[in-house]
Amino acid sequence: MIFVYILLVVSCHSKQVSTISSYYENGQPKIIEYYDIFFGDSTLIKKQELYDNGNLKYQNSFKNDNSICSSYDINGIIIEEKFFTNNNLDSLKK
Repeated sequence: MIFVYILLVVSCHSKQVSTISSYYENGQPKIIEYYDIFFGDSTLIKKQELYDNGNLKYQNSFKNDNSICSSYDINGIIIEEKFFTNNNLDSLKK
């Protein structure tokens, strides 16, 4: 029973939010950042840059000491993915 209560309290204090930090002149979002909010502390978990047509240009996902950087062409086709540990490039997938 205590485990359920702790899980409920933690889940009530944890949420994800996104913010648009930059726009194109045409009003389309350019950069979107996603954060985990936990007991008032925010952690950046994902950052995206979009083309002015709204398609994804790149995305960086962060978890602990690992990150993935994915690049896309203007039509939304993935170009490459880079995998990092402690800010050091581990591998590249094209």
